[in-house]
Amino acid sequence: MQLNDLIAYAAITFLLVGVLCVAFLATLNGLFRRIVYWAIVSGFKKGYRGKPSKQPRKVTAAELIERGDAYVKKGRLLTELEQMLFKVLQYKYGETHHVFCQVRVVDVIQPNTSLYKERSREWMALFRQVSQWHFDFVICEKDTMEVVRVIELDDNSHNMSRRNKRHDGLLNAICKTVHVEMERISVDRLRFVFAKEW
Repeated sequence: MQLNDLIAYAAITFLLVGVLCVAFLATLNGLFRRIVYWAIVSGFKKGYRGKPSKQPRKVTAAELIERGDAYVKKGRLLTELEQMLFKVLQYKYGETHHVFCQVRVVDVIQPNTSLYKERSREWMALFRQVSQWHFDFVICEKDTMEVVRVIELDDNSHNMSRRNKRHDGLLNAICKTVHVEMERISVDRLRFVFAKEW
């Protein structure tokens, strides 16, 4: 064999090995991409130190809604006692004011943005404190829709539960701070007024 033949043979061998290496790496790359895709699609999660998470996959509201029948209509907006109070309030305020029921506290009162930047940690803490609370009734001026007062119907749960007492105390303090007049009406007082007037 001549030197030229050896060089040609070595070049062809080197080329074939290079092509095989490239094909092997391309196959590995494709396989790796499929594994990563499968991990993302199937919700595979890694826990601490790369161990698979034992937590069940998080269910989203959108998935439940797609299944159908996720929600049902509630029977009535107000309880019988709240409806009694609504009638009393309509009678008392109806000519000059609007009476609204089940109004979110954050639609009447909000965190002070002059002290706490909106969406800051402090602002969010204050917002979350009242975001799930509602006023039973809100009385507004007919012309300006300015809030005149808020009314809470206190049933027996307000007297018994520590959580409700804390909630009531915080809500009273917040309303006092922002100068929103709050009136609390006990169920006994409501029944007395309703029986007397109607």
